[in-house]
Amino acid sequence: MNGYRLLISRDNIARIKPLQPARHIMPRRFSLRAQLVLIPTLVLLLALGAAIAATLSAAQDRIDDEVRSSMELGKRFAQAVISQIDDEAEFEVGLRTLESEFAQIRHAHLVVLRKGDMIRSGYLPAMWDETSDVPLWFYDLVSPPLQAEWFPIVVGGRTLGYTFMISNPLDEVTEIWEELSFLAALLVGLSLLIIFLLYWAVRRALKPLDDLAHGFDALEQGQLDTVLPPIRLAELEKIGLQFNSLAARLKQTADDNHLLIDRLMWLQEAERKELARELHDSFGPTLFGIRTDVAAIRRLARQNPALSTPIQDRTQSISETIDIIQKTNYRLLEQLRPLILDELGLFDALEQLVASWRERMPEIDWQFVASREQVVAPEETAALHIYRIVQESLTNIARHARASSVIVTIATLPRPAHTPTALPALRVTIADNGIGRPETFKMGFGLLGMAERVRLLGGQSRLMTTEGGGTMIDLSIPIGKIWSRS
Repeated sequence: MNGYRLLISRDNIARIKPLQPARHIMPRRFSLRAQLVLIPTLVLLLALGAAIAATLSAAQDRIDDEVRSSMELGKRFAQAVISQIDDEAEFEVGLRTLESEFAQIRHAHLVVLRKGDMIRSGYLPAMWDETSDVPLWFYDLVSPPLQAEWFPIVVGGRTLGYTFMISNPLDEVTEIWEELSFLAALLVGLSLLIIFLLYWAVRRALKPLDDLAHGFDALEQGQLDTVLPPIRLAELEKIGLQFNSLAARLKQTADDNHLLIDRLMWLQEAERKELARELHDSFGPTLFGIRTDVAAIRRLARQNPALSTPIQDRTQSISETIDIIQKTNYRLLEQLRPLILDELGLFDALEQLVASWRERMPEIDWQFVASREQVVAPEETAALHIYRIVQESLTNIARHARASSVIVTIATLPRPAHTPTALPALRVTIADNGIGRPETFKMGFGLLGMAERVRLLGGQSRLMTTEGGGTMIDLSIPIGKIWSRS
């Protein structure tokens, strides 16, 4: 079986489909490129989140320490200023000194209330407002609980008012927000740079795998001259070398196989031609001589009336036998080497071939559609190959298709307008309305031989299913390589 697989042409290799894995057995997997990029990216994002979380935790401790320190400093400062007020005459001067000096202390605010009318001397600013650069959610996240302390102002044994100190960490939160914003922007930028470099490195590292995949696809399509570029990765370098070696061996094997097939076909046609010549040159004159002798015997028999009747009967039997032998000889000659192909050309040979099938199987509508003026006449070898392809196709249809209609079409295709360098081609189609290809269709020797003949002509062949369920063989043969106008 392996020996026959080498007979498949490049056109037919493209039709071979690989076995598909069972979906219920093989789980779906992510690509290697995605895994190599996503996993480090997730680790990097987790590290970034952990760094930000640690920074926030340290920021909360820092703000709490700063607020406690400021509140303690403000308390001592206020008590020191108040302790220097000796009498009520110095009370207002001392309060103004306290308020002006206390403004230098961060993260704390002072409110003074006088006894009696309790006139407000200080003010309590808002902890956060919409004009702040710090978003409210961040302020609520890192700010410690509000701290407040109060104590009376006693001068000469009398309580003249009260002082209130309230914590306000907005300044410290603003600094931390700016630092954290810069740090987050820097980390995000570095992370994006790392992800980009990682993606670039992974893509560059895995490019040889893509090249290998494309190479195997090309081999599957029959492009056996595929060569991979050198792989610079040490882990994959050997695989690339082995792939190129495999492709070269496959191409060499295919070329040797095609050369052998070409030689076998040439020998086959040469042997057929020699047999046809021997049958024509030997059997023809011999049978003609026998027929001449029979005619002479009949003339002699007429001179002897007593023997005329039995001799006439025997000579008639001999003539009928000669007719049968001549018809058989002519049929063998047509199979070995159609004489009309050499005498009148491909057009008339195909027309007669279709007509012969029409006589043998009149229940099938055999049609030959072509325009003699528009068909280019091929040289002898090409005409013979095309005739054999059509002959094999019609034989297969008669044996297997169960068709009621068969159409053979031949026409010359013009040069494509979008590819001016392309050659015009001869198109030959053989279509039927039969049962089509079975589900278990396999390429037989007949179809393989047809494909090899098309390959020898430098053309392309397609085996298709028609809209009605039948089968059509579509051949396209470039004219410029092997054709000449007759």
